[in-house]
Amino acid sequence: MADFRRCILAFAVVALLFGLIPTASAQVNVNGVQCIANAAVPPTLRSEGLTELVGDIVLNCSGGTPTPLGQQIPQANITIFLNTQVTSRLYNASNQSEALLTIDEPKPGENFGSAVGRTFTSVGNVGTVCTDIQGCGAIGIGPASLGSLNNFPNSTEFKTAFNVVNAAACTAGATNCALNPNTFEGVVSGNSVTFVGVPIDPPGTQGQRIYRITNVRANATIPAPGGSGTPGQIIALISATPATSSTGLTSTFAINNPTQIVGFVQTSLSTSLTRVGTTTALSATDIAIKQCVGVGISGAPNIGGVTGSGSALVGQLNFIELFPTAFKTRTVGGATNIVVQDVLGLVYNAESGYYNTRLPLPSGASPATNYGLADFGTRLKAVFNNVPNGVSIFVATANSSPVGTTTPVNGTWAVLTSSETGAFSAVGATTTAGAASGTFQIPIVNGSGTAVWEVLSANPLSSQTYSFQYFAIATPSPSTNSPAIGTGTVNLSYAPTPTAAFTASAGAVASSSLPIPRFIDTSTAANAIAVGLCRTTLLFPFVTNQSGFDTGLAISNTSTDPFGTAAQQGPCTLNYFGANAPAAVTTASVASGTTYVALASAQAPNFQGYMFAVCNFQYAHGFAFVSDVGARNLAMGYLALVVPDPARGNGASPFDEGGPNSGEQLGF
Repeated sequence: MADFRRCILAFAVVALLFGLIPTASAQVNVNGVQCIANAAVPPTLRSEGLTELVGDIVLNCSGGTPTPLGQQIPQANITIFLNTQVTSRLYNASNQSEALLTIDEPKPGENFGSAVGRTFTSVGNVGTVCTDIQGCGAIGIGPASLGSLNNFPNSTEFKTAFNVVNAAACTAGATNCALNPNTFEGVVSGNSVTFVGVPIDPPGTQGQRIYRITNVRANATIPAPGGSGTPGQIIALISATPATSSTGLTSTFAINNPTQIVGFVQTSLSTSLTRVGTTTALSATDIAIKQCVGVGISGAPNIGGVTGSGSALVGQLNFIELFPTAFKTRTVGGATNIVVQDVLGLVYNAESGYYNTRLPLPSGASPATNYGLADFGTRLKAVFNNVPNGVSIFVATANSSPVGTTTPVNGTWAVLTSSETGAFSAVGATTTAGAASGTFQIPIVNGSGTAVWEVLSANPLSSQTYSFQYFAIATPSPSTNSPAIGTGTVNLSYAPTPTAAFTASAGAVASSSLPIPRFIDTSTAANAIAVGLCRTTLLFPFVTNQSGFDTGLAISNTSTDPFGTAAQQGPCTLNYFGANAPAAVTTASVASGTTYVALASAQAPNFQGYMFAVCNFQYAHGFAFVSDVGARNLAMGYLALVVPDPARGNGASPFDEGGPNSGEQLGF
């Protein structure tokens, strides 16, 4: 049902976009400007991502008559509509965002001006300075034109200060000196982002003007995938409308190819639990802990298919990249070395987009995070649930065989961080007997605990797997039911996700307070650890209390022996099958080194058949003595058969060969 609603929403938005196309193409061309829209290399986006950076949209414009020197440049509002929610970071109550529009591809250091705080002047208002969002429309002035000097590609009109009288270079703030803005914040509303009051100065027939839209983030969980495994698409429609101006000097222009694909959406993450260093999935035997034996302590058996007595290593948690750019560092410098990414049009393959520290943020911006800068790199999360009491879980603080280089785009490295949403803070190893070095004990509260790793190095040219070893330690204490019987699970996903970090509805739309990136959780719980009872099953194939006969039953707990075996204790449940079978009988706890005895006449009067005794301790042995009453005429005895533990058997029947740690068996 959720997928159906998602598809309906996507189709509705697409219909809206295509319905707007004629409007965008048929606008009145006041200035004679013709613009061709194109999307620069649409990226592959993660279908789990709520804040995916779509590809830049570029308008290449030509034609028209340049605005005369010193005159007000007409302005337009440029809007893009997506077939999903825009989720770029917001800065204030006006919904100004990190999405930016630039004019004429300013190089690093050439960016200046923004929708708040930019300066406009004109030849008719010498010395006038204002900071109106609409381009000084309140007093009838706007950005000045460099006139004929903008008749060539990438002119300096939107890059340097100039004198509006003679077009000479000048110092911003001086008389007749204009400093036109070349960078504008987008205002987000649902599935659209609008750049208000953009100056549209025609470059002429020999010139070219370039408008680039960047840092647009989108909710990639909404577009449905295509048929036959083809990716879903995020579609953008570009529209230009006249800006509000008291002077009437507004602009609109024709846009060719106004509908563009700005992203292809694919599932990006696969996960698994395997034996260490292999692709062999963990089996039920690999994750099993016997309550009376424990794990990760001296004398305990191996677990997870590893070698070494008492090993606590269970297996490894694998996060598998399904396309090469799914896992990203915060910037191309990694987590601890934040690198400015201020070259327009460059594909950084980082969680951060176009990141320019020279641009001032809107007044009162909260948070005070630079445009395009993500809060952290890709984070990978393991959530353990239903962990049995008495079991401690440890995880490696870094992935297996990490490759961390001075160039993060060449490595494969992720490190445990202290929280799901906070700034990166490496977590140190926990020193605990039995756990391997370089591991951290996950705090378990009410059976649940979480580990989060941040990607510090990732290679965008190959699909990678980040594997993290995990461990379990449990000290046996059957008398106190520790570790408790039960199965613990783990979910592997990106981080952060609802609902621990934010609500699903809040995370799906633009926000000023929620972290970037953020994701949905598409994981399925997998069994990670299982604590089972220690037990021995005994078969007494013939028990009778008929025709003047009775059967004596004896069960010995032989866990006390000369071999150093840990002493165990527990009750036995006697299950009778046959004529006049009584209900199951549960004995008192049978202490190690003792023998439980009973008569069939006391437990199962007038019974004849067979009986299974299931004892909650290992190394139980049984003996039966059948005789006439008083054993005067006929008597015989036999040893009970030790049946392989059904929970450890390898076949369909408990009589199949038992697995390891299942106690003694006869006949093997």
